[in-house]
Order: sequence, then structure tokens, then C-alpha cells
Amino acid sequence: MRTGAGKGRRGVWLLLGLWLVLAFIALPQQVAARQVVADVPDSPEGYGSLSELVVLIGEDAAGQFADFFAAGPVRVTPFKVIGEGLPRRTTLLGATLADQMTAVINSVPEAEAERELRPARDEQLLRGVLQELDGYLRIHISGRNNRGQWRSYVANVEMSEAVYRALHTYVTYGR
Repeated sequence: MRTGAGKGRRGVWLLLGLWLVLAFIALPQQVAARQVVADVPDSPEGYGSLSELVVLIGEDAAGQFADFFAAGPVRVTPFKVIGEGLPRRTTLLGATLADQMTAVINSVPEAEAERELRPARDEQLLRGVLQELDGYLRIHISGRNNRGQWRSYVANVEMSEAVYRALHTYVTYGR
């Protein structure tokens, strides 16, 4: 009878050892998942002027939408400002960001333009909203490709005086 009790203890120790080995294997992956990535120098938060912010947002968003749109035009609508009790209106900043995104997204290198067009189901679209939150500007850009798939990009940047003025200068945008 004693031999059966020894096998049970060995099984418990074996399971405990196996559990510890698996825990040590999984630990680096969990630590890596929790690490915060440091800001890259070209992030939107490191802008020095309004024009630099527009360029940085355009480049970051273009990276997010790389290989998402099919060859062909993408309609970009002016970015609207949203807020409490405010009607959605176009501002100087929203119009400028939309113009920048039009230039970046619709300038496709020849090698990509020559690729086979996917069957068009929907018009390709890019739109955005701007929101002021506690001294920060939140920029949310959404795009839909010709297959009806959506992708989004969000950037939060600290508000400067120039960004604040551009955000609160309302304009009439063509059409």
C-alpha cells in the first residue's frame, strides 16, 4: 500500500515542476506584452509647428493605411470638429489635414498603381473628426477600401496655441 502513496506524491511534484517550467517560459512573453513602447522621435507629440504636426499626422496615418486601399482614387472628406453642443463644422485644421491626407493617400507609386485592381464594390473613402479634450487634440481618421473594410487611426497630441487657433477657425470648404 505504501508504494501507491509514493507514486501520488511523485505525480504532484512532477505536475508542480511542469507548471513552473511553463510559467518561466510564458513569463517573458507576459512582461513584453506589458512594456510601454517609448515615443519615437517622429511621433505627432514631438511637433514644433502646425505645419510639422500636419506632416507628421499625414505620414503616421499613411503608414497605418499602407496596402489598405486599392489602386485608384480615395475620396477624402474634410475633417469635422465634434464637441459638446457644437454642430459638426469644418475648421482650418480639419481642411488642412484633409488636404494633406488627399495628397499622401492618393499619391501611389507606379509599381503599386500597376498592380491588379480588385473588383470595386464600394467607393474608397477617408474621413476624420477632431475633438478637443482637456488640452489635447484627438484626431480620429477612418478609411473604407473598395471591399467595404474599415480601418482607423487615432492620434492624441498636446494642444499648442497655433493648433488651438486652427481648430477654432471655421472655414467653408469647397463643393
